[in-house]
Amino acid sequence: MISADDLNYSALADAMGRAGLPYSPAEAHGIACGMLVAHLPEVDRVWAAEAYAEFEPNDVLAEECRFLMDHMFAATQSQLTEMEFEFQLFLPEDGKSLAQRTQGLADWCQGYLFGLGLAGEELLQQLSEESQEGMQDIAELSRMDTDDIADDEADEEAVFEIEEYLRVATMLMYNDLELTGELQNERE
Repeated sequence: MISADDLNYSALADAMGRAGLPYSPAEAHGIACGMLVAHLPEVDRVWAAEAYAEFEPNDVLAEECRFLMDHMFAATQSQLTEMEFEFQLFLPEDGKSLAQRTQGLADWCQGYLFGLGLAGEELLQQLSEESQEGMQDIAELSRMDTDDIADDEADEEAVFEIEEYLRVATMLMYNDLELTGELQNERE
């Protein structure tokens, strides 16, 4: 299996483009994270249904894309479940412009909200107050304007801090919902 370190954002973006997917790898990663954080039942099946809904059967380019996306999904699942603080957002590489990387953050947030939304509205009620604040921040970040981003040190630092915030918020929500699920299983 490909590890998270072996995944290449640009290569996945190219494969997704060739397969005709209308969203970025950052958004796909956000969708995967949202589904995994929500602890959706049959998450692998739901991932395939959502991520590959537009794929044509027997399309070689779609199969290449599916292979890479499935490995991204598996690596993300591994990072979240191992909880060794290795979880990282899958975003455009550091060599890309700050505007492109910031757009990747906004895309990731949009995907994350979509992935969580698949679990339904009642999911939000199970989050701690801190996680609910994180959800509000993620919703706000999904709408951030990337047009005025300058490639300067201050904006670079802000993007780094946002990425770190999203990483920690994701792990906190994962833990909140995992604990809630465990308590519900004990009651049943």
